[in-house]
Amino acid sequence: AQRDYGCRYTLGFYDREPKLDQVRRVSISVSRGGVRAVYPVNYVLRSDTEKLDSQARTAAMVPEMYEDGGMTAVAVPLRPVTPARWEVLIAVDVPDRVIVPETTEPYRLEGKVITPSGAVVRSFERESLPAEMPSLLESVTLKPGSYRASVVLSREGMSVPWATHADIELASVPTDEFFVAGPHLGEHAPYLPGDADASSAVTGPLWRFEPLIDGRVRRGEKVEALSSVCFARDDPGTSHTTVRHELVDATGTAVDSFEPVRIELDDSDKLRCRALIDVVSTSSLEAGRYVVRAFLNGELSGSEATFVVSD
Repeated sequence: AQRDYGCRYTLGFYDREPKLDQVRRVSISVSRGGVRAVYPVNYVLRSDTEKLDSQARTAAMVPEMYEDGGMTAVAVPLRPVTPARWEVLIAVDVPDRVIVPETTEPYRLEGKVITPSGAVVRSFERESLPAEMPSLLESVTLKPGSYRASVVLSREGMSVPWATHADIELASVPTDEFFVAGPHLGEHAPYLPGDADASSAVTGPLWRFEPLIDGRVRRGEKVEALSSVCFARDDPGTSHTTVRHELVDATGTAVDSFEPVRIELDDSDKLRCRALIDVVSTSSLEAGRYVVRAFLNGELSGSEATFVVSD
């Protein structure tokens, strides 16, 4: 090994007229017999913009390497939209410390939904100025299965992009029985004239839902519990069912129970859903962990939503 390395040499050179992001060819000729040169045939000097774009592409596939920015994300399986697809709401919180108010360069939020094999099944992009930077809210429809949603934030002048991700697990849509999608915690609001997302609400509810991303609220803040009662495919035999929410503390003791609501379903489609939204009052709650549960016809639906109240 010492002998082999003793006859290896490294060649270096200077580019006196560098051209950023342009591929340039290299050719090395050796006239001495028994000597061989191994070298790349091309090289390129990357600009800061191209370096950032390259890192952003990497961050989209491996977001864990760039998760120091403080962004957080959740992926909420809001409700089924067909007997074979779910509407999934991807919400990302962009903390204030990530934003540099004095910059005039726009921020770019890029998202991808990726399968375990690495295939990109959905992608989306938003661009806005720092003063207008919103939390990202994107709705996608997906088949049952496992996915990862990755979101990357970048702008010109950043040394590295920021990234975050949320894992998505979608079960098959139950058939021939009433079922509950949810509960989900957050806040709903009606679409306003001119909203970019209003067109997507034509076939769904005329309101948008903003999920509670970090699962924490301060005492007195408004929290809503959303559940969708659905029936897929064949005639259920009856067009109504009853659903209610219940709030329990960390010990499982009920601290609030909401009135049961009779849900009426129409018969115009192979998938019928109706939403139930209850306001969870936090003003009288002690600091601690709480769980919202949904009951269908008096039976626990099997899913629940957890949040933490702080002073």
